[in-house]
Order: sequence, then structure tokens, then C-alpha cells
Amino acid sequence: MTPQIRVGTTWLSGLGPWGDLVIDHRLWGGSWEMTWGMTSKRRHRDLIAGAPVAAWLGPRPIWRGTLLEPDPGSGDFVAEGLCRQAETVPCLTAAGETTSTPNVAIDNGITRGWLNWARAFSISSAPLVEGDTTDNLNSLDDLLAAHGEDTGRYWTIDPRAIIHEPLHRKGMTPAAGFWDVVLADGDRIGTSEEKLAGTIVARYVDKNAGGVRKTVVVGSARPVKKVDLTNRGPITAAKATATAQIILDEAAAQVGLLGSFEVTRNQIIGHPNLAMVTASHRFRLRGQHDPAGLNASPVITGDQSRWTVDEGKVLITPVGAPQRDLESIIEQAGAAA
Repeated sequence: MTPQIRVGTTWLSGLGPWGDLVIDHRLWGGSWEMTWGMTSKRRHRDLIAGAPVAAWLGPRPIWRGTLLEPDPGSGDFVAEGLCRQAETVPCLTAAGETTSTPNVAIDNGITRGWLNWARAFSISSAPLVEGDTTDNLNSLDDLLAAHGEDTGRYWTIDPRAIIHEPLHRKGMTPAAGFWDVVLADGDRIGTSEEKLAGTIVARYVDKNAGGVRKTVVVGSARPVKKVDLTNRGPITAAKATATAQIILDEAAAQVGLLGSFEVTRNQIIGHPNLAMVTASHRFRLRGQHDPAGLNASPVITGDQSRWTVDEGKVLITPVGAPQRDLESIIEQAGAAA
């Protein structure tokens, strides 16, 4: 069964031939990007920037987002997943004050029409900083990233447009619940070890010292890297130390799976429809050794997935792939270089 695409109230199949469908998902956020091509060059009232876009497999939605500015002349279309709306939504209360409470920021964004989401579950009713208000006007994307680092949980917008936190970063290898994958010859994933930092020097605003800026040092080896935590607002020394430790743990010598692997439905036991195989799912890689060389069939979690529908292949990038630069690690921790 091939997915069908609806833009606004219009199904693409009713406008003429289309294809080259590629669907991207991310562990952080869910639906990320979707692209397709059309042979018809005529404009349509629903094919406009900001129009809602959804991919359906039968009666089930599998991807949801909004259309970017189309170029009918080229026949190429790009839609961004709903999670991307958080990149530009400010963290405000209903009264227009800054906030560091995830539930408040999300609900205000929904009420103001900035987010096409629904919140059926509590993400967090606790502020990330003392007194809730922040000096800087932060984006919701940054707030949710910082919350995720504090709690160890990933957030996602599911295809029904509901935000929730389905996974915990520290326990993503359960006894059951994974796809069994037989990798093709030559598709074994390499391993890598890289040390980006041996010491983290973090600057922060001490909430117990009247807003005085202080410094914590975590680690004792080289190279030494500085990190600015002042954008987190007033926090305790313990909080600053914990955040710096998270960054150091990620930036220290990393041994992990490097690269991606590509699978067809025939390489997955049970031969599922590839629409069901996305980032956040777990995969047991038969014949692949883990980085320590102790397990012949490690179970990994997909960090990114890209389904090229016409080719019948899904490209999976595992969570175990190390970050390749310190800036990405710092950004994920909700800090600044």
C-alpha cells in the first residue's frame, strides 16, 4: 500500500500524477520533512505556503506538517513536520510574560494559533528556572530541548498532532519490541571513538547569589571547552554542574556506531509496510557487532529515518552514532558555546 498525500482538503491523486515521495522522521520531534514531485505545473488553491499536509496509509495518518512556499514551475514540493513550528514560537504566558514552564509555553502557543498541536498529556508543570520568568525570550524548541536534557526524555509530535514524551534516553533497549533486521553484505556499521572535550568550564547565573555570574569546572583533562549557561536563567550550582556533566559525558571519548544503514521490507522479519518503520523504533541488527564487540546482534534505536517510497528503502541513522561536533552537543543540552 502506497501513502496518499492530502494538502488542505485536496488529495494529490486528484490533481494528476505525482511521485518521488520521501518521508523523514526524527526521534526528537517526530515528523520532520516530506518531499514529492508533480508533473502538473498548474497552481491550485490548496498548494500554498502554510497549508496543512498529511500522509495517510489507508485510514491511518503517518506524517503531518505544513507546506513550505511551493514552486509549481519546478514541480517540487517540500513540507516541514509540525514539530518544526517550535523553532519560531516564543515561550510566553497568556499575559505575555516569559516562561520556562513547558506546559504553559505549549498551551499559550496553541491558544494563540502559533502551534497546530494538541496537548493531551502533561509535559511538565514545573519551571526550569527559579521564578519561572527568563531574561531572554527563548524559543519553545530550546525550552523543550533543555527540559529533555533535565528529564532524560525525548519529545515528539505524533501523526495525530499530539505532543508527548514516549521514550527515555537512558533505557532504550527493552527485552522485546523491536524490528529484526538482516543487513545486506557490506552494510555493517563501523564504530568510532572521538574525544571532543576533557574539561567543561561553564558560566551560569547563580539563583542563590542574587543573580551573580559564577563558574563551575567539570573534568580535568584536555581539551578544555567553555560553555555559556547564562541563557538558562538563574540556576543553582548543582544544576549548572549537572548540565556541564551531561555535556562532558557526551563530548568525552565516544565509542559508538558510526553511520547509517539502509533496509528494504524483505530485510525485516515479518516484511512490514515501510511506513511503519521510523525513527524512535528499535532494531535488532543480526550479524552486526556492537561497539564493544560483545554482542553479535545489538538492539539500537533509530535517531533519524528517511523512507524513499519509490525505491522501497528506509535509511536509518542510529542513536548510537556519536555527535561529530561539540556545538551540536552543547545545543542539545540547551546551552551555548
